[in-house]
Amino acid sequence: MSTQVVQSRGIFHGLPVFPENVKGLTAVITGANGISGQHMLRVLLQSPERWTKIICISRRLPIMKDGAVPGVVEHIALDFLDTPQAIANVLRERDVKADYVFFFSYVQVDPEPGAPIWSNAQELCHVNTLLLSNFLESLALVSIKPRRFMLQTGAKHYGGQFGSNLAPQEESDPRVLLEPNFYYDQEDCLWAYCKKHDVKWNVIRPAFILGAVPDAAMNVCFPLAVYASVCRHLGQPLDFPYDLTAWDTSVTQSSALLNSYLEEWAVLTDGAANEAFNASDDGIFTWSKFWPLLASWYGLDYIPPDDKGKYEDLILPHNPPPRGYGPPGKIRYRFSLTEWAKQPEVAQAWKDIAQQKDLSVKELHDVDRIFGFTDFAMSVSWPGASLSMAKARKLGWHGYVDSNESVREVLLDFEKLGMIPHAPALTQSGAPANTANSLTEGYAPEWLELEKTLGTRPLLTGTVEEMQGQFAALSAVLSASKTPPDDFIKSKDVTADGIPVRIYKPKDVSRTKLPIMVYYHGGGFVLGNLDTEDAWCRYLAKTTPSIVVSVDYRLGPKFKMPVMLEDSLTAFKWVYANAETLGGTKSRIFTAGTSAGGSLALLVTDALIQEGKNSHVKGVITAVPITAHPLSIPEEYKSQYTSYERNGSGVPVADASTLYTFFEAAGCKYDDPMTFVTLSQNLSQFPPTYISTCGKDPLRDDGRVLEAMLKREGVKTKSDNYIGQPHCFWLFPNVNGEEFLANVVKGAQWVVLNSE
Repeated sequence: MSTQVVQSRGIFHGLPVFPENVKGLTAVITGANGISGQHMLRVLLQSPERWTKIICISRRLPIMKDGAVPGVVEHIALDFLDTPQAIANVLRERDVKADYVFFFSYVQVDPEPGAPIWSNAQELCHVNTLLLSNFLESLALVSIKPRRFMLQTGAKHYGGQFGSNLAPQEESDPRVLLEPNFYYDQEDCLWAYCKKHDVKWNVIRPAFILGAVPDAAMNVCFPLAVYASVCRHLGQPLDFPYDLTAWDTSVTQSSALLNSYLEEWAVLTDGAANEAFNASDDGIFTWSKFWPLLASWYGLDYIPPDDKGKYEDLILPHNPPPRGYGPPGKIRYRFSLTEWAKQPEVAQAWKDIAQQKDLSVKELHDVDRIFGFTDFAMSVSWPGASLSMAKARKLGWHGYVDSNESVREVLLDFEKLGMIPHAPALTQSGAPANTANSLTEGYAPEWLELEKTLGTRPLLTGTVEEMQGQFAALSAVLSASKTPPDDFIKSKDVTADGIPVRIYKPKDVSRTKLPIMVYYHGGGFVLGNLDTEDAWCRYLAKTTPSIVVSVDYRLGPKFKMPVMLEDSLTAFKWVYANAETLGGTKSRIFTAGTSAGGSLALLVTDALIQEGKNSHVKGVITAVPITAHPLSIPEEYKSQYTSYERNGSGVPVADASTLYTFFEAAGCKYDDPMTFVTLSQNLSQFPPTYISTCGKDPLRDDGRVLEAMLKREGVKTKSDNYIGQPHCFWLFPNVNGEEFLANVVKGAQWVVLNSE
């Protein structure tokens, strides 16, 4: 029986322990500034007695973790596309010696515009084989004979990029000759050199490499960090672009540090000489488990794939696929990260983030090269990268790392490099925060502080009568903290064809013919009155500036829909008829509202369109609107509509049960377009619309789905999302309401500007 001693270093476990007499070695690392070369250098530097001299060959200086090159490291700037003699001259001049060579040099050849990242296969073969052959010839010219030469290739050796291949992939699997593959050419070149010069070799084949370096090409993690950061900045959920099969397919990840530990083990292990080895984290990684985790790190909600959704199909050209039977590979997608990164809105968002956070990556560039690799990694819906580690294990390799933990550390390293913004939750380990019943995870800190002050989590719950009592008590608490009305706004209560309204008008405004905002309060069609949002209406009138007419429509359970809509429409028509008398103009009337009031603002607009009075409403301003019922979401948007489930219970102010109680009390029928505007047939005729949503609100996706539907119809939209905040959070003191108020004013001004 034999025994082995292994060790752990941080998140990496089962690492080899070498005899103490293995010391005084010299290593040459080529491609030392790339993702694999940099991490190889980090691993060798952990054992300064074993590796007393490390020569890094690359066109640019490798970056050390402390920002400086230690004394044991020597850098030589060389281009392996130069002639062997020119390379040899530099090696001779620098008196290079090499016990072990770790070869990572690689050139990514640009594909044709719009073509897949590795489509220029013949040129990839030519350039990358030349890199290796030139260097090998130069070693011979200066009589450098290493004990072991390690060549890193990759999982494309097994042809998984072409479709279904043999799984799991083992080192003895036959070559896949469907297209030229430079890995095969490089192996043949290395074997010929080693045979001629009696040098031992290793070939290491990792899959998707996880690591952080300044050049983000061929790196799965950097594009994911950009995607999550921009989604957070724009207030959007983390939407998975590919289908359910890709979501559930197990994919091998290969952490750059663990690969390097394996490569050191391989070259120092006699029994591993002249062998190829797969390199894998040796665990199971799926996007279905990782995606919620990534979302939680960035404080985002996420959208999983919906197999009933609309997907484009990309059929790979090789039929049969590499394994020799079965259908060709198929990739199903709704969008790609590459397409996403090219959107002007995304490019501008990243510029804004980079400026605010002083990032080193100021703009998104080389998008096809950088994002195309991650797209491929996410899209694979067959076990094309399912590497077996049996061969290395039988020879004594036991290295392991949790790929999810590895990605987290890589993202932290990218933060240290100043390439991505800080995500506070990255420093916290544990389960995803993105769970509907979590009491604290994912909430804005200022909201949690408010709950401490209140001593409870405010929530309307129970029967309608109980909620009416709770609402009255809550309103009393909130009114005590509100700033008293100032003298800038005068208000007057009147009736508009029998409907009570309150008119707010700025005093001493030199302009005449002000915009008019017809405003509808929230309360689930059951609660609220003219006093509920009095301060909010005064603020809008003052800051926009505009005339605000707040409508006191009848409520459930005494009255049922469409009575609320009829009252709201009557009040609007009264405002329109009396616009000049009010001090405004018929040409600049807008609807606005919060929650159920936001719904009424949209429904009034829809009703006027049906009457042929499209021009009467110039724009809509809504905050956390009710726009849909979970039972009547259009099929193509069901995968995006998850907030009733994710924020269904335990969230503050109003949860799913609250809303269902309101719907029943107000007589809201789930399939009624006069209640839920997403069922309207008139969306293409809507005016510019501003929508705000909250991340911890069951109504979050009401706003998002409506915006998506309006955009599809060509309607101008603008939106803001407040991550970590519950329904109507701005009504509470000290919860960043100033940001919300400022954004709504900007949104209202945007609507006015775009209506002209």
